[in-house]
Amino acid sequence: MVGPPSPSLPEEEFNTEYTFAHKEGKIIIFGIFSDLSSVAGAFAVAERICRPHQVTSPTEEALGLVRLLNTNTDKLIHTAFSLGPNLMPKHDSKEVGFSGIPGKAWQIMLDFINPGGAKTAGFLLREGL
Repeated sequence: MVGPPSPSLPEEEFNTEYTFAHKEGKIIIFGIFSDLSSVAGAFAVAERICRPHQVTSPTEEALGLVRLLNTNTDKLIHTAFSLGPNLMPKHDSKEVGFSGIPGKAWQIMLDFINPGGAKTAGFLLREGL
């Protein structure tokens, strides 16, 4: 489920928010699924839920940056993808492969900002470990 950020969220931090849900006999809203995280930002731009922040890649290609809030984990994810001249996702840009997975696809980059402790209450974040 993808939508505009809640009014309580600071606009300078988030463009949109999304919730991951799946069905295992009943609907479960828990965790994060990176495949869906990767398309949530492009979907939000294509559906005009938000506007991307335009940035430039090292190859001078126009990229759109969307700052997502995953409501399952309350974590920020930056997603970046190619933009066309109309500031919409450019699906026909260079395709890339991923080791161990057959085929190629449109490149979408994810940056999980401060991901630790979302469901572990900081278990792996203790000092001195």
